[in-house]
Amino acid sequence: MAGVRLRRLVLRGCSGLTATGLSKVATKCCFLSELTLSDCLQISDHDLLLLCQNLRALRVFHLSGSFLNLTGDSIGAIGHLPLLEELNLSHNKAVNDVVIGAICAGCTKLRFLDISACSQGITDVALNHLSRCSGLRQLKLNYLGQITDSGLGSLSCHGLLHSVELRGCPQVSDGGVLILVELCRDLRLLDVSGCELVTNAAVTGAMDVVGERSDVLTIVIGGTLVEPNRLCLDPKSKLKIDRRNFCIELYRPDRLERMLSYHEDRDDWDLDGYEGDGEAEARAQDMLENDDPLLMEDYVLS
Repeated sequence: MAGVRLRRLVLRGCSGLTATGLSKVATKCCFLSELTLSDCLQISDHDLLLLCQNLRALRVFHLSGSFLNLTGDSIGAIGHLPLLEELNLSHNKAVNDVVIGAICAGCTKLRFLDISACSQGITDVALNHLSRCSGLRQLKLNYLGQITDSGLGSLSCHGLLHSVELRGCPQVSDGGVLILVELCRDLRLLDVSGCELVTNAAVTGAMDVVGERSDVLTIVIGGTLVEPNRLCLDPKSKLKIDRRNFCIELYRPDRLERMLSYHEDRDDWDLDGYEGDGEAEARAQDMLENDDPLLMEDYVLS
């Protein structure tokens, strides 16, 4: 009976959670409205499909981080959750354009989405899918290397977004900033920190656009080419500038290229052993194999 009454369940980082436990959640906790399974390494496609079939009352679902056995086939089943309002898929390498299309088709009540650092599979096609989510208000698109100003134009067509984060997106430039500001008239936060193609032209253009609006728009410009000291900002303007840089270098999709560019002699860098995301998988597997409480007990007693 306790499972029936349960409404919120957080299982973040439970690397020992197996199909048996997930089956219990799916069948005994049918009225869950919030579920967090981020970094639960052993979740499989079968487990996620079962959860999506049974937990139809979910409004908040977090499935971010590293997974050893998840593919886009099962993540797309999240589109079968008709009441879903908040979804976090950040740092999940199985997320791609097709997954986003399936989610947008089924989750018509979606208001918040985080697909930060899903750089391998997310392109402008995903942004075009997101344009169909008329209820979407908050969107986190940080560290996506394949999205462009053109995709942001498609995304903005409904113009109802309140908050957009684009930290460390190497292809986002002044044009993308301006089209978001022009079309999203309710926009209150635009974080482009770490977008090195954004210049003073974006801020100057945005200043002209927001002049007659009722809400203040804050643009975060740390780590861009914007030079605030060369801007003439009216204290009464509806545009505010935040100079902080929230971009985390480690998460940037172009971090390897940037590392190389800092060194004149590239021959000093030995990349033969670099395995990309394979390194993350290996670390996850090591964590899973070593996640044994008896090992800690042996250490304490020795």
